[in-house]
Amino acid sequence: MHSHPLVRLTPISRERLIRRHLDEGVQLKTLAAQAGINLRCAYKWLARARSIAASRSGVDR
Repeated sequence: MHSHPLVRLTPISRERLIRRHLDEGVQLKTLAAQAGINLRCAYKWLARARSIAASRSGVDR
């Protein structure tokens, strides 16, 4: 997978960021600031992760 040259995080590091939020309870605002990304973007990734998890578990939206 090719990423845009200015992208801050790779898909793997995005997943790690969301995992830290979900598993460890670290505030998304804190993680976004540490990663140098917009909080809105972090919420978008969180929503996407939840959507993927729901589709894998067979739950309809």
